[in-house]
Amino acid sequence: MNYPVLANLKDAAAWREMTMGRAVGEAALHREIRHFAYPFGDRDSWRRAHRVMAEEAGFASAVSTISGIVEAAGRTNLHALPRIDWDGRLQSLRAMRVLLSGATFAPVKPTRSDV
Repeated sequence: MNYPVLANLKDAAAWREMTMGRAVGEAALHREIRHFAYPFGDRDSWRRAHRVMAEEAGFASAVSTISGIVEAAGRTNLHALPRIDWDGRLQSLRAMRVLLSGATFAPVKPTRSDV
């Protein structure tokens, strides 16, 4: 509701932020909100307890800004999904198109060896 760093809140306050934010959003949009995005989303902004809260609150999924890929066959927790951290001010639309294309990049190889 207020976009706080959940890790800085007590559990009750974090639960209230998640559920009240959903209620306010649903009232404003006149539709069900099924997915959650952890505010800021980095590793220090939310904890495992918040993942459990998102599931208990009835969200179908929740996303972080931790990079990664969604793996097949249910190996990725739906309440701890990775997502592309995007800031259009610092990154180009062309770069976003490449990311969304599904293009993969070869691993970066070191330019020199530590011999």
